[in-house]
Amino acid sequence: MSEEDKEIYYRTYFGQSHDYYYDKLEQYQAGRKFTFNFYAFFLGLPWLLYRKMNRFALFLLVAVVGQSILLSYLLEQKYINTTNAFWYERGAMLFWGLVTGFFANYFYMRQAQREVDNAIAATPNEDTALELLSQKGGVTFIPHIVIAVMLLVLLLMGQ
Repeated sequence: MSEEDKEIYYRTYFGQSHDYYYDKLEQYQAGRKFTFNFYAFFLGLPWLLYRKMNRFALFLLVAVVGQSILLSYLLEQKYINTTNAFWYERGAMLFWGLVTGFFANYFYMRQAQREVDNAIAATPNEDTALELLSQKGGVTFIPHIVIAVMLLVLLLMGQ
């Protein structure tokens, strides 16, 4: 099946923003692998979870927490002062925002290709494949709700 024949599968996977992401997919397939995503830059982890990009979100979370632990250690050991720590933190925020902004579409296109290929291979029926893609793709607020409930419980436990 050609990439043009797969258009409906991709559009189903991308959900409501299918025009924007299908355009990005065409750019990706034409060789322009890295395009900037302003939503990913400004929203970072929440945007990744919203787009069901859990692997990238986990990587980003581990990287940011690791960087935070390292910065706390350097501050505690007095290798850096609070002013420098403040600027390192701001620089790291900008760095991770840029990494997320530049790599988000790349990883999202790779994920979309993998999911579409898997759905087509797993289900010979087009309707079943499209249903599977609509469940695997699109967007979700479930991680955001879970995190909000967890924060609320922690807040209430601290009272």
